[in-house]
Amino acid sequence: MRTRAVAVGFVALVATGCLNLDFSTFGSWGGGALSHGGQTGNLRTNYTLVHLTHENRIYFVMLVDGASGGRVSSGASGAHGEFPAHEGKTQWEVSTRNARTGCVTIGGQSYKLEDGAAFLVDARNENLNITQVRIDLAALNEGIWSPDDRVRRLAVSNDRVGAFLKQCETPK
Repeated sequence: MRTRAVAVGFVALVATGCLNLDFSTFGSWGGGALSHGGQTGNLRTNYTLVHLTHENRIYFVMLVDGASGGRVSSGASGAHGEFPAHEGKTQWEVSTRNARTGCVTIGGQSYKLEDGAAFLVDARNENLNITQVRIDLAALNEGIWSPDDRVRRLAVSNDRVGAFLKQCETPK
């Protein structure tokens, strides 16, 4: 009888809004940073791809031109990290509980995640040049591809991402 009373009380709290449960924070959260540096023919490439996932689906992509490497820590409330930029390190953070909405901060500049899940960051100069881009996350997450392959596919369908990746290639 006591168990039933506790259960009824719990349901009443949820129903009245006094107890708000957000089950979207559960599940697997992850991400990483992949560096791309090298030379192909007469072109040099130097950029980092940062990606964040929830339930094995990418919800955030950041391409950083002029950076090699970086650090990523992620969890149920978002992620944070840093990447090398013009004689130092730049901090970034994504605060989200549902992998759809939230706040993105890169080098002290704030953005809404819901306004675009891709960020193109030019870190080659003293001042960061950051562009937020809306991308089709459903198309990005189709099939079983590595984050790298997904971004290459995105570059074909999104002119801004494609132009940014071309910018990351410089003549020898």
